[in-house]
Amino acid sequence: MVVYRFVGAWAARLQCAVLLTAVLLSVFPVVAGAADGVFSVRGIGGGGGIFSPSVSPFDRDFMLVGSDMSGVYYSHDGGENWSLVRSDNIKDVAGSAPPAYFHDRVYWYSRLSPMVSVDKGKAWSNVPWPWKPRRHIVGMTAVTPVRAMPGQPDRTDQPDRTGQPDRTERADWAAVPGGKRYLFVATREDLWRCDIDKDRWDMVLEGDCLPPIVLGDVLMVMSGGRMMRSDDAGDTWHPVNAPIESEGEMQALAGSHDGEHALLLATVKDRGVFRSVDYGAGWQQVAEYAHQVIIQIPGGQTRVAWMMEIDGIRGKRLWKSADGGSRWAEVFRYSGLRQNVTYSWVQTQMRWGYFFTNNGFYASMADPDVALVTTQGDFYMTRDGGDSWKFLINRPMGLLADGKTPRFASVGLEMTTCFQYLVDPWEPERHYVAFTDIGFIRSEDGGRTWSYAAKGSPWPNTFYRVRFDPQVPGKMYAAAANRHDIPNWSQLAGWNKAWNIGGVVVSSDFGTTWAPLKGLPELPCTDVIIHMDALTGSRVLYATVYGAGVFVSRDGGVVWQNITANMDPKNMHALRLWRNPQNGNLFCLVTAKRDVVGGKNVMTPGGLWKSENDGLSWTNLMQGTPVIWPTAFVVDPADEGRIFVAVASVPGNKPHFGGVWRTEDGGRRWAHVFKASDTRWSYDRMMAVALHPDDASLVYLGGAQTGLWISRDRGGTWRNAESFPFASVQGIDFHPADASQMFLTTFGAGAWVGPHLPE
Repeated sequence: MVVYRFVGAWAARLQCAVLLTAVLLSVFPVVAGAADGVFSVRGIGGGGGIFSPSVSPFDRDFMLVGSDMSGVYYSHDGGENWSLVRSDNIKDVAGSAPPAYFHDRVYWYSRLSPMVSVDKGKAWSNVPWPWKPRRHIVGMTAVTPVRAMPGQPDRTDQPDRTGQPDRTERADWAAVPGGKRYLFVATREDLWRCDIDKDRWDMVLEGDCLPPIVLGDVLMVMSGGRMMRSDDAGDTWHPVNAPIESEGEMQALAGSHDGEHALLLATVKDRGVFRSVDYGAGWQQVAEYAHQVIIQIPGGQTRVAWMMEIDGIRGKRLWKSADGGSRWAEVFRYSGLRQNVTYSWVQTQMRWGYFFTNNGFYASMADPDVALVTTQGDFYMTRDGGDSWKFLINRPMGLLADGKTPRFASVGLEMTTCFQYLVDPWEPERHYVAFTDIGFIRSEDGGRTWSYAAKGSPWPNTFYRVRFDPQVPGKMYAAAANRHDIPNWSQLAGWNKAWNIGGVVVSSDFGTTWAPLKGLPELPCTDVIIHMDALTGSRVLYATVYGAGVFVSRDGGVVWQNITANMDPKNMHALRLWRNPQNGNLFCLVTAKRDVVGGKNVMTPGGLWKSENDGLSWTNLMQGTPVIWPTAFVVDPADEGRIFVAVASVPGNKPHFGGVWRTEDGGRRWAHVFKASDTRWSYDRMMAVALHPDDASLVYLGGAQTGLWISRDRGGTWRNAESFPFASVQGIDFHPADASQMFLTTFGAGAWVGPHLPE
């Protein structure tokens, strides 16, 4: 059997003001993965926004998905394992319409740029676009003649779960040699068609368009508020009937063809879901309106259809029909006696609940029993037509030795921000990672499996810094908060008071449980350091409180004293601390403060402050420099006069002063030794800087857009570590017993381990 099949984006989302107006699919950030093996990812999996899943109709093992932190991930084994695509290949696809699959390539888009991969998602390149100026892409459709693969049945007459003969196609599909293959790209301005074998582009329809629906040899599309039909692969179009009679808003359109019959389903806002079996000539209502923004019909058949409720945090329902849309049943049952969803650690440990994300559903073209669902934190698959749903974000690995704590292995779906990777100095098989949003995780087997570990903290959202007690094994202190992502741009301004809280927490059982220390202002805590007083033998703790300054406790955290002293009272965004163990000098980095006045950003500069008298007074070492937004610093432990400060460029401010600033004389003179404006991004935010513990001439820098940079000559020259796949590095740490191992923590792709001098 040979038919023209729609093998790309199966559902079009639309809006209309007067009759029908296009509903445009949003595009949000995502990132890419490491196939070269120089760096490997570590973590517990999931815990971030997951969007836009899909599976190839030509290879059921090939899948793609995106995250709201810019990452793009591919799987070549049916979702068992995933790899991150390199950020400089493709990113920012979260919430976008599905890819357009062909048997030898796949097309997707990143904001304004169409992209193509010919190696099943590992590498991507830009597709030169014919339109100018650049358009905002809404979605893509692949159109190709296909047939069932040899040896695979087109249909089966075995009874389905209702006892009726199941004539649903279950074969993989392959392209017919010599058949024309078209890629349709819908934009807000027009519809373009590309003959991909001739690389010829034609604009075939003017007006805002949604990706076409393919019904055999018929194309249908919503454009400029009208439903249009083409019988000649898009050369000509004519209007057809739509399921509304006057002003209204069509939110979803999907269709399929089984070789004999066609099926169209459409959602009209506030009215319901409508069905047509005659190419739009007539419509019948088949469901009440419930925000069914996604409708999909697997290809080559007209019996099975799916529809999903997308309504912000209220979008929780998924329906399936087995009779062409006449009757519908909920098939994603999260709780109750008929629950059919297996909970991930995000639910059993953090109890987040769920809601479906934008474009968070995809039905397999080749098998109507296979579908993918993404939520804010989770990723699920069904292989039995929605009877059961299994999570894909990680791999359960049993329990820890206590017999009750679950542990998990990463499958590559790491998409959450983290700040610090730690190896326990007492028991080096214990590893830890400090996170945004999921707090803290721990491993008892050197990073192979992980367990959630923020229990007991009143502020479990974020652990910014964790320190080990110098004398007691298993005792740890953490700077914690319910306000995340400090010191990124959004966190420089005011914040919701309900979440603008935090403090210092302590654990006495290797991070298994935590308890708060009292006496500090209940504001976000961003750093804590500890040392033993040589005279009294007591523990001295220093902490930075975001919005209140620097505090000290000389009795192990019972009583706290504010030692902010003469720091600038207009900016108390205290962020990082370091104490010189040789002389007791204290260093505190204060990041920028942002106020919005009359719709404009008013910046109060941060600085690097030093105290030589245990906090009685401070000197701003960066006074007189143009630096506004410092984010991290490192002091050469052998020479505290040599300091490196990572700096972010302020949006809209020129010239840009982001990069790395270095002083060799304790702050009297500063040099801008790495300029972010000299990278391929004229604007960048440098968020991390570190020195190698065995060789202080090796300087490491982490950028928000350009990844990892390394200097071998104390900042004189720099090289981009291109083997690291992700664009945003937030933390750089080294194994305390083997400094050839480097740990990188990222803004949205988890933690990674690799060599300290990656090629």
